Amino acid sequence: MSRRTFGALLVLNLVLLATLLALVWEPQPAAAQPAMPQSRYSMIAGTSRQRTNQDLIYVIDWNTNRMAAFYYDGRANRVTVVDDISLNAAAQESGRRR
Repeated sequence: MSRRTFGALLVLNLVLLATLLALVWEPQPAAAQPAMPQSRYSMIAGTSRQRTNQDLIYVIDWNTNRMAAFYYDGRANRVTVVDDISLNAAAQESGRRR
């Protein structure tokens, strides 16, 4: 093998190695979650009149004007929904009582 052929093969191998390293170390494109509509929530801890040993978490979604109450059931090891109401309907019903 001549010196010129050896030099050409060496350069070719270096170029191939550089290409391989560039492909392997190239950062992956960022993947994001799809755009979600802007949500506004409030979470309030409180007690329940019916459940003496359990506290509740009230979650209000201000975009849909709904409120849900949750509690943690330790025996079943899960979060349980107590109730889910529309705040608009509750306000209208409250207005009729006056």
